[in-house]
Amino acid sequence: MIPAPLQKPVSGILHYAVQLTLQRGVLLRRAFPGAPESQKTPGYFAYQFPDLWQTVAREEQPPRSLQDIRESLLLKPVLLTVQRADWQLEDFVVPPDGSIAGEIAVQALEQSTHSLRDLSWDGAGPAYLLVAIIHHCRQLARLYRDTALPGPLGPPPSDMFLLHGAVEPYFEFDALITAVVRAYETLRILLWKALGARGSLPRNFERVANALSIPTTLSEPINVAVRNYRQAKDYRDCLSHYIQFGARMPFARLELRDGVAWSMSAWLPDNPEARSFNGFKYDTKVDALDYGWRTAFEVVDFAQTVFDALRSAERAV
Repeated sequence: MIPAPLQKPVSGILHYAVQLTLQRGVLLRRAFPGAPESQKTPGYFAYQFPDLWQTVAREEQPPRSLQDIRESLLLKPVLLTVQRADWQLEDFVVPPDGSIAGEIAVQALEQSTHSLRDLSWDGAGPAYLLVAIIHHCRQLARLYRDTALPGPLGPPPSDMFLLHGAVEPYFEFDALITAVVRAYETLRILLWKALGARGSLPRNFERVANALSIPTTLSEPINVAVRNYRQAKDYRDCLSHYIQFGARMPFARLELRDGVAWSMSAWLPDNPEARSFNGFKYDTKVDALDYGWRTAFEVVDFAQTVFDALRSAERAV
Protein backbone atom coordinates (compact mmCIF):
# COMPACT_ATOMS: atom_id res chain seq x y z
CA MET A 1 0.00 0.00 0.00
CA ILE A 2 1.32 3.44 -0.92
CA PRO A 3 1.66 5.76 2.11
CA ALA A 4 -0.98 8.52 2.31
CA PRO A 5 1.51 11.43 1.94
CA LEU A 6 2.48 10.05 -1.47
CA GLN A 7 -1.01 9.48 -2.87
CA LYS A 8 -1.03 12.69 -4.85
CA PRO A 9 0.12 13.97 -8.27
CA VAL A 10 3.82 13.89 -9.14
CA SER A 11 4.10 17.63 -8.49
CA GLY A 12 3.13 16.89 -4.87
CA ILE A 13 5.37 13.84 -4.43
CA LEU A 14 8.31 15.80 -5.83
CA HIS A 15 8.48 17.73 -2.56
CA TYR A 16 9.44 14.45 -0.83
CA ALA A 17 11.88 13.20 -3.47
CA VAL A 18 15.55 12.71 -2.71
CA GLN A 19 16.53 11.35 -6.16
CA LEU A 20 15.30 11.60 -9.74
CA THR A 21 16.25 9.30 -12.58
CA LEU A 22 15.93 11.00 -15.94
CA GLN A 23 15.59 9.45 -19.37
CA ARG A 24 18.75 7.63 -20.47
CA GLY A 25 19.53 6.78 -16.85
CA VAL A 26 20.94 10.15 -15.72
CA LEU A 27 20.67 10.45 -11.93
CA LEU A 28 19.94 13.62 -9.94
CA ARG A 29 20.19 13.91 -6.16
CA ARG A 30 18.62 16.60 -4.03
CA ALA A 31 21.17 19.09 -2.79
CA PHE A 32 21.23 20.26 0.82
CA PRO A 33 23.46 23.35 0.75
CA GLY A 34 24.52 24.42 4.22
CA ALA A 35 22.62 21.62 5.98
CA PRO A 36 24.46 19.63 8.67
CA GLU A 37 25.27 16.02 7.80
CA SER A 38 22.60 14.71 10.18
CA GLN A 39 19.87 16.39 8.10
CA LYS A 40 20.94 15.03 4.72
CA THR A 41 18.80 11.90 5.04
CA PRO A 42 15.43 13.65 5.25
CA GLY A 43 12.92 10.83 4.75
CA TYR A 44 9.59 12.49 4.03
CA PHE A 45 10.97 15.87 5.13
CA ALA A 46 12.80 16.76 1.90
CA TYR A 47 10.16 19.44 1.33
CA GLN A 48 11.83 21.50 4.06
CA PHE A 49 14.86 22.03 1.84
CA PRO A 50 15.30 24.24 -1.28
CA ASP A 51 14.37 22.72 -4.63
CA LEU A 52 17.98 22.28 -5.72
CA TRP A 53 19.47 19.24 -7.44
CA GLN A 54 22.88 17.94 -8.47
CA THR A 55 23.64 15.79 -11.48
CA VAL A 56 25.53 12.73 -10.28
CA ALA A 57 28.81 12.64 -12.20
CA ARG A 58 32.47 11.84 -11.60
CA GLU A 59 33.08 15.45 -10.62
CA GLU A 60 30.71 17.12 -8.17
CA GLN A 61 28.31 19.47 -9.89
CA PRO A 62 26.95 22.73 -8.48
CA PRO A 63 23.32 22.65 -7.27
CA ARG A 64 20.77 23.88 -9.79
CA SER A 65 17.01 24.03 -10.10
CA LEU A 66 15.28 21.04 -11.66
CA GLN A 67 13.98 23.24 -14.47
CA ASP A 68 17.49 24.41 -15.29
CA ILE A 69 18.88 20.86 -15.37
CA ARG A 70 16.03 19.57 -17.53
CA GLU A 71 16.49 22.39 -20.04
CA SER A 72 20.23 21.75 -20.11
CA LEU A 73 20.07 17.96 -20.56
CA LEU A 74 16.77 17.86 -22.54
CA LEU A 75 15.59 14.89 -20.49
CA LYS A 76 12.45 14.21 -18.44
CA PRO A 77 12.20 12.39 -15.07
CA VAL A 78 11.28 8.71 -15.37
CA LEU A 79 11.75 7.62 -11.74
CA LEU A 80 11.13 9.62 -8.57
CA THR A 81 12.79 8.25 -5.43
CA VAL A 82 11.60 8.94 -1.90
CA GLN A 83 13.12 7.86 1.38
CA ARG A 84 10.55 6.01 3.46
CA ALA A 85 10.11 6.29 7.21
CA ASP A 86 12.37 3.20 7.59
CA TRP A 87 15.04 5.03 5.51
CA GLN A 88 14.70 2.64 2.56
CA LEU A 89 14.60 4.19 -0.91
CA GLU A 90 11.47 3.60 -3.00
CA ASP A 91 11.11 4.38 -6.71
CA PHE A 92 7.92 5.61 -8.39
CA VAL A 93 7.49 5.70 -12.17
CA VAL A 94 6.75 9.21 -13.44
CA PRO A 95 4.46 9.33 -16.51
CA PRO A 96 5.61 11.23 -19.62
CA ASP A 97 3.04 13.96 -18.94
CA GLY A 98 4.20 14.29 -15.31
CA SER A 99 0.71 13.78 -13.86
CA ILE A 100 0.09 10.72 -11.65
CA ALA A 101 2.83 8.21 -10.80
CA GLY A 102 2.27 4.81 -12.39
CA GLU A 103 2.02 2.94 -9.09
CA ILE A 104 -0.65 5.34 -7.80
CA ALA A 105 -2.64 5.33 -11.06
CA VAL A 106 -2.63 1.53 -11.23
CA GLN A 107 -3.54 1.20 -7.54
CA ALA A 108 -6.57 3.43 -8.13
CA LEU A 109 -7.56 1.38 -11.19
CA GLU A 110 -7.12 -1.86 -9.27
CA GLN A 111 -9.34 -0.62 -6.44
CA SER A 112 -11.99 0.55 -8.91
CA THR A 113 -12.25 -2.94 -10.42
CA HIS A 114 -13.81 -4.28 -7.21
CA SER A 115 -17.13 -2.69 -8.16
CA LEU A 116 -17.17 -4.07 -11.70
CA ARG A 117 -19.17 -7.27 -12.07
CA ASP A 118 -17.61 -8.18 -15.42
CA LEU A 119 -14.15 -8.50 -13.89
CA SER A 120 -15.22 -11.56 -11.92
CA TRP A 121 -14.33 -13.81 -14.87
CA ASP A 122 -10.64 -13.58 -13.99
CA GLY A 123 -10.40 -11.78 -10.69
CA ALA A 124 -8.74 -8.48 -11.53
CA GLY A 125 -6.71 -9.84 -14.47
CA PRO A 126 -6.26 -6.53 -16.30
CA ALA A 127 -5.15 -4.80 -13.10
CA TYR A 128 -2.57 -7.56 -12.51
CA LEU A 129 -1.05 -6.92 -15.93
CA LEU A 130 -1.00 -3.16 -15.37
CA VAL A 131 0.95 -3.70 -12.16
CA ALA A 132 3.36 -5.92 -14.12
CA ILE A 133 3.80 -3.25 -16.80
CA ILE A 134 4.72 -0.56 -14.27
CA HIS A 135 7.05 -3.03 -12.51
CA HIS A 136 8.95 -3.82 -15.72
CA CYS A 137 9.10 -0.15 -16.68
CA ARG A 138 10.59 0.65 -13.27
CA GLN A 139 13.12 -2.18 -13.60
CA LEU A 140 14.14 -1.04 -17.08
CA ALA A 141 14.75 2.51 -15.83
CA ARG A 142 16.83 1.17 -12.94
CA LEU A 143 18.99 -0.84 -15.34
CA TYR A 144 19.64 2.29 -17.37
CA ARG A 145 20.56 4.18 -14.20
CA ASP A 146 22.85 1.44 -12.92
CA THR A 147 24.60 1.15 -16.28
CA ALA A 148 25.01 4.88 -16.93
CA LEU A 149 25.94 5.98 -13.41
CA PRO A 150 29.51 4.58 -13.23
CA GLY A 151 30.22 5.54 -16.84
CA PRO A 152 33.07 3.85 -18.70
CA LEU A 153 35.79 1.94 -16.89
CA GLY A 154 39.03 3.79 -17.50
CA PRO A 155 39.54 6.69 -19.89
CA PRO A 156 36.65 6.82 -22.38
CA PRO A 157 37.58 6.51 -26.06
CA SER A 158 35.23 9.40 -26.88
CA ASP A 159 32.06 11.14 -25.67
CA MET A 160 29.97 8.40 -27.31
CA PHE A 161 30.71 4.72 -27.85
CA LEU A 162 29.04 1.31 -28.12
CA LEU A 163 28.68 -0.62 -24.89
CA HIS A 164 29.41 -4.31 -25.44
CA GLY A 165 27.64 -6.83 -23.25
CA ALA A 166 24.82 -4.52 -22.10
CA VAL A 167 22.05 -7.04 -22.72
CA GLU A 168 20.08 -6.70 -19.46
CA PRO A 169 17.96 -3.76 -20.72
CA TYR A 170 16.86 -5.91 -23.64
CA PHE A 171 15.79 -8.69 -21.24
CA GLU A 172 13.60 -6.22 -19.34
CA PHE A 173 12.22 -4.64 -22.50
CA ASP A 174 11.20 -8.12 -23.68
CA ALA A 175 9.24 -8.66 -20.44
CA LEU A 176 7.70 -5.17 -20.61
CA ILE A 177 6.48 -5.36 -24.20
CA THR A 178 5.09 -8.87 -23.63
CA ALA A 179 3.05 -7.60 -20.66
CA VAL A 180 1.83 -4.65 -22.76
CA VAL A 181 0.48 -6.91 -25.50
CA ARG A 182 -1.09 -9.26 -22.94
CA ALA A 183 -2.82 -6.27 -21.32
CA TYR A 184 -4.36 -5.21 -24.63
CA GLU A 185 -5.51 -8.78 -25.27
CA THR A 186 -7.10 -8.96 -21.82
CA LEU A 187 -8.76 -5.56 -22.17
CA ARG A 188 -10.36 -6.66 -25.43
CA ILE A 189 -12.66 -8.99 -23.45
CA LEU A 190 -13.88 -6.14 -21.25
CA LEU A 191 -14.26 -3.82 -24.24
CA TRP A 192 -16.37 -6.49 -26.00
CA LYS A 193 -18.65 -6.67 -22.96
CA ALA A 194 -18.73 -2.92 -22.36
CA LEU A 195 -20.04 -2.24 -25.86
CA GLY A 196 -22.65 -4.98 -25.68
CA ALA A 197 -21.22 -7.16 -28.46
CA ARG A 198 -22.63 -10.63 -29.03
CA GLY A 199 -21.29 -13.81 -30.55
CA SER A 200 -17.81 -15.30 -30.60
CA LEU A 201 -15.02 -13.12 -29.22
CA PRO A 202 -12.40 -12.28 -31.93
CA ARG A 203 -8.96 -13.67 -31.22
CA ASN A 204 -7.01 -10.42 -30.75
CA PHE A 205 -7.45 -6.79 -29.77
CA GLU A 206 -7.35 -5.33 -33.28
CA ARG A 207 -10.01 -7.74 -34.54
CA VAL A 208 -12.25 -6.84 -31.62
CA ALA A 209 -11.88 -3.14 -32.44
CA ASN A 210 -12.72 -3.80 -36.10
CA ALA A 211 -15.77 -5.91 -35.20
CA LEU A 212 -17.34 -3.49 -32.73
CA SER A 213 -19.85 -0.74 -33.35
CA ILE A 214 -17.88 2.00 -31.61
CA PRO A 215 -19.60 5.12 -30.25
CA THR A 216 -18.17 8.46 -31.27
CA THR A 217 -16.85 9.18 -27.76
CA LEU A 218 -14.63 6.07 -27.88
CA SER A 219 -13.60 6.20 -31.53
CA GLU A 220 -10.40 8.22 -31.08
CA PRO A 221 -9.02 6.41 -27.98
CA ILE A 222 -9.72 3.01 -29.57
CA ASN A 223 -8.09 4.00 -32.87
CA VAL A 224 -5.02 5.24 -31.01
CA ALA A 225 -4.95 2.04 -28.94
CA VAL A 226 -5.08 -0.09 -32.11
CA ARG A 227 -2.06 1.73 -33.55
CA ASN A 228 -0.14 1.35 -30.28
CA TYR A 229 -1.11 -2.31 -29.99
CA ARG A 230 -0.03 -3.04 -33.58
CA GLN A 231 3.45 -1.58 -33.01
CA ALA A 232 3.89 -3.27 -29.63
CA LYS A 233 2.78 -6.58 -31.13
CA ASP A 234 5.34 -6.26 -33.93
CA TYR A 235 8.09 -5.97 -31.30
CA ARG A 236 6.63 -8.76 -29.15
CA ASP A 237 6.19 -11.14 -32.10
CA CYS A 238 9.72 -10.53 -33.33
CA LEU A 239 11.17 -11.16 -29.86
CA SER A 240 9.00 -14.20 -29.11
CA HIS A 241 9.16 -15.99 -32.45
CA TYR A 242 12.08 -14.74 -34.51
CA ILE A 243 14.98 -12.53 -33.34
CA GLN A 244 16.10 -11.21 -29.93
CA PHE A 245 17.42 -7.66 -30.36
CA GLY A 246 20.36 -7.97 -27.97
CA ALA A 247 21.41 -11.48 -29.02
CA ARG A 248 24.01 -10.74 -31.70
CA MET A 249 25.43 -7.39 -30.62
CA PRO A 250 23.45 -5.07 -28.37
CA PHE A 251 22.92 -1.66 -29.92
CA ALA A 252 23.60 -0.01 -26.57
CA ARG A 253 25.81 2.98 -26.10
CA LEU A 254 27.10 5.43 -23.51
CA GLU A 255 27.05 9.13 -24.26
CA LEU A 256 28.28 12.13 -22.27
CA ARG A 257 25.38 14.57 -21.89
CA ASP A 258 26.15 18.27 -21.78
CA GLY A 259 29.74 17.42 -20.89
CA VAL A 260 28.56 16.39 -17.40
CA ALA A 261 26.90 13.01 -16.95
CA TRP A 262 27.06 9.68 -18.74
CA SER A 263 23.78 8.50 -20.21
CA MET A 264 22.73 5.22 -21.77
CA SER A 265 20.57 4.24 -24.71
CA ALA A 266 19.59 0.81 -26.01
CA TRP A 267 18.35 1.02 -29.57
CA LEU A 268 15.43 -0.90 -31.01
CA PRO A 269 14.97 -1.50 -34.72
CA ASP A 270 12.64 0.88 -36.55
CA ASN A 271 11.14 -2.09 -38.38
CA PRO A 272 10.69 -5.13 -36.07
CA GLU A 273 8.44 -6.64 -38.73
CA ALA A 274 11.63 -7.32 -40.78
CA ARG A 275 12.41 -10.11 -38.28
CA SER A 276 16.04 -10.29 -39.38
CA PHE A 277 19.31 -8.78 -38.15
CA ASN A 278 20.23 -8.04 -41.75
CA GLY A 279 16.89 -6.35 -42.39
CA PHE A 280 16.72 -4.18 -39.27
CA LYS A 281 17.13 -0.42 -39.61
CA TYR A 282 18.09 2.00 -36.84
CA ASP A 283 17.66 5.32 -38.63
CA THR A 284 15.34 6.94 -36.05
CA LYS A 285 17.26 5.61 -33.03
CA VAL A 286 14.28 4.26 -31.07
CA ASP A 287 15.39 3.94 -27.45
CA ALA A 288 14.06 0.96 -25.44
CA LEU A 289 13.34 2.96 -22.28
CA ASP A 290 11.78 5.92 -24.10
CA TYR A 291 9.51 3.68 -26.15
CA GLY A 292 8.69 1.25 -23.32
CA TRP A 293 7.97 4.08 -20.86
CA ARG A 294 5.61 5.84 -23.26
CA THR A 295 3.89 2.59 -24.26
CA ALA A 296 3.38 1.55 -20.63
CA PHE A 297 1.36 4.66 -19.84
CA GLU A 298 -0.59 4.46 -23.08
CA VAL A 299 -1.92 1.11 -21.85
CA VAL A 300 -2.71 2.48 -18.38
CA ASP A 301 -4.63 5.39 -19.92
CA PHE A 302 -6.54 3.09 -22.26
CA ALA A 303 -7.41 0.73 -19.40
CA GLN A 304 -9.02 3.67 -17.61
CA THR A 305 -11.08 4.34 -20.74
CA VAL A 306 -12.23 0.70 -20.89
CA PHE A 307 -13.09 0.56 -17.17
CA ASP A 308 -15.10 3.78 -17.49
CA ALA A 309 -16.99 2.36 -20.49
CA LEU A 310 -17.72 -0.85 -18.61
CA ARG A 311 -18.94 1.09 -15.58
CA SER A 312 -21.26 3.16 -17.80
CA ALA A 313 -22.63 -0.01 -19.38
CA GLU A 314 -23.37 -1.53 -15.97
CA ARG A 315 -25.20 1.62 -14.84
CA ALA A 316 -27.33 1.51 -17.98
CA VAL A 317 -28.57 -2.02 -17.23
